[in-house]
Amino acid sequence: MNILIAGASGAIGRHLVHALSPRYQITALGRHKDKLEKLFPSSVRCISWADLFNEDAHQYSAVINLCGKNIAEQRWNEQI
Repeated sequence: MNILIAGASGAIGRHLVHALSPRYQITALGRHKDKLEKLFPSSVRCISWADLFNEDAHQYSAVINLCGKNIAEQRWNEQI
């Protein structure tokens, strides 16, 4: 099974890549390929968003999207 994980460098993405990589083929997708390559073992394929246009979507059994704004980055409102 080949799984693409978008947002792999985030807190949840990092743990998920490390948990799944022993059993599955993982492709980590993020803004900075060099950062991903430092985070993950060589068995994890790392690509940037620019590389995504050259990918064949049919090669993936699953896509996990963890991209988005960091909700812990700032206050939600004046009280929180």
